[in-house]
Amino acid sequence: MDRVVADGWTPIDGHISTRQELDDYEWACWGSLAAWALDHPDRPDTAQVLETATARRTEWLRVYRDAFGFLSLVLRRTSDSA
Repeated sequence: MDRVVADGWTPIDGHISTRQELDDYEWACWGSLAAWALDHPDRPDTAQVLETATARRTEWLRVYRDAFGFLSLVLRRTSDSA
């Protein structure tokens, strides 16, 4: 937030994602990738796609799930001189 303000912006609204919202995001991202791979077994990139989905899901669940989040801000320029 300090960087945003220092760069000439004023936060006027914001939302910090909940754990459920983050979990929904991650499941949608890596689950849809895995589903695509399972639905397209004859594609040449299927094995790589499934491997990527599995690796990213594992990283999320075991590594960064408790250290990752989303913050969305609505910003306005503090002044025209910034």
